[in-house]
Amino acid sequence: MMRLGLMGRLSLIVLFGMMALVALVAGYSYLQLEGQDRVQAERSLPDQVAALIALFDQLTPAQRQTAFDSADPAFAMSITPVRPPRSDDDVHLPAVELAISSAIAERFGRERLVEVVILEPKVLFPRLRAWLRHNQSVEIIAPLSNSDHLVIRTTAPLTTRVFGLPAGFVLGAMGFLVAAATLAAIAREARPLRRLASAVNRFAVSAQPQQLPRTGAPDTRALIASFDAMQERIAGLVASRNILIGGISHDLRTYLTRLRLRIEAIPDEAERERAIRDVEDMDRALAQGIAYARGISTAAHREPVDLAALARADAEGHTLEGAKVTCDLPKTPVLVQADRLALARVIANLTGNALKYGTKVELRLAADGRLAELIVDDDGPGIPANLRQLVFEPFFRADEARTNPSLGTGLGLAVARDIVIAHGGTITVGDAPGGGARMTVRLPLA
Repeated sequence: MMRLGLMGRLSLIVLFGMMALVALVAGYSYLQLEGQDRVQAERSLPDQVAALIALFDQLTPAQRQTAFDSADPAFAMSITPVRPPRSDDDVHLPAVELAISSAIAERFGRERLVEVVILEPKVLFPRLRAWLRHNQSVEIIAPLSNSDHLVIRTTAPLTTRVFGLPAGFVLGAMGFLVAAATLAAIAREARPLRRLASAVNRFAVSAQPQQLPRTGAPDTRALIASFDAMQERIAGLVASRNILIGGISHDLRTYLTRLRLRIEAIPDEAERERAIRDVEDMDRALAQGIAYARGISTAAHREPVDLAALARADAEGHTLEGAKVTCDLPKTPVLVQADRLALARVIANLTGNALKYGTKVELRLAADGRLAELIVDDDGPGIPANLRQLVFEPFFRADEARTNPSLGTGLGLAVARDIVIAHGGTITVGDAPGGGARMTVRLPLA
């Protein structure tokens, strides 16, 4: 098995399962066809043994011989004055002994010690063979009232004669066990793939490598090893990128600060104001570019965050700045498992974008038991249907934004989309009731 691949293992498991099922069905059919008519006419073996004991207790020796001659052909009976000797190698059937003793107790009011012994103890799994073989020979030894012992040898099917079960019941139970074992074996082979799928989803969100146990078929173990190596490479690239972004941000901001100081020395006020606006636009574009680059992989640390509190704080901040932002937020917390700073950036980007194109913004938040839905409406010109997917692309700007650089660099919505997707949510664009744009964010509740 260690050399077989996943396909070979699954094929072998299914093949053995099907072979076992066919064998069990064939055996069941054979037993049913062989003994069905006779079994229907037979009485319960324990009741028959109890009736025979009651009969032979009342018969004389001469009458007993007559009874032997007229007995059921399935029974070979004899009477001995002493209990036949038994060895330690004898294989008993306790369940049959208990059933016969109970039938005797019901008839006589007291139990008698009964032995049921398999007559072929040297076969493989003799107890199992006694239940499965239709003509398995057993010997029943029961005491009579005068200290004699009635010895009965029978080949009757025990499952039917003792417990009233169909001849193929045990085979059916074994077939169920074989099927269960087959399913368990397939599940065991598929378990490493399920762990791998979960690890891929977690890594896609956190970008933090997670080592997996290398179990399963050789090709499955090779796949896990390749995934582990890929995780390490991607995590290294992300770390290097963050270091690079941090270095670029620090150096460029240093030069922008120096440039701003030099601009202050320009004597022409109008020229000085234009240069200051250019530096501020450069600083804003740099900040948005860095925010987008960092927003692609949000922090691995997640905690329960009250989305209503974040939206309320953002609205209050814009109101203090003079913007018209209204809220329809629940008073009870709406908790999502998230990075608090990342979600705050999403709300700030959406409300900021709405205020660039409109004069008022309305925030609404609701929860339906599984998802939290945040809606940001504005009264601006709206977004045409053919541009609603493009607005989330980095550096995309509508015509009005292209002619007005102060409206942004086209990274705000891209940052918001990447953060929302990293948190397992969705963000869509629609029409607001007042004719503007509606941004809808849906996030899974904590």
